[in-house]
Amino acid sequence: MTDTKGKIVIADDEVDITRIVKRMLELEGYTVWAANDGQAALDLYRQHKPDLLILDVSMPVKDGVAVCGEVRETDNQILLLMLTGQKKRAGQGHRPRGRRRRLPHQALR
Repeated sequence: MTDTKGKIVIADDEVDITRIVKRMLELEGYTVWAANDGQAALDLYRQHKPDLLILDVSMPVKDGVAVCGEVRETDNQILLLMLTGQKKRAGQGHRPRGRRRRLPHQALR
């Protein structure tokens, strides 16, 4: 087994995004595991204990905010990066439609 810069789990329901980011990180020397839903991300986290968890906010099965909350219940040292992509419609400002989502307080530590 070769030494790497670190271990990363990335989770996004957009397969192309996951594939591209995974490949870019691997080229930089990281070991990367990818998931396409929140539950699979949690499973990979528990199995591999990565240094960084990259989560899409909106995913099927379990969203990134829920995954973040579960991880933070037992691990306040892991680095978390939350991703989101919102499409802007013509004539709309930067305000997202729908209710606001907030990260669990312990996620911000």
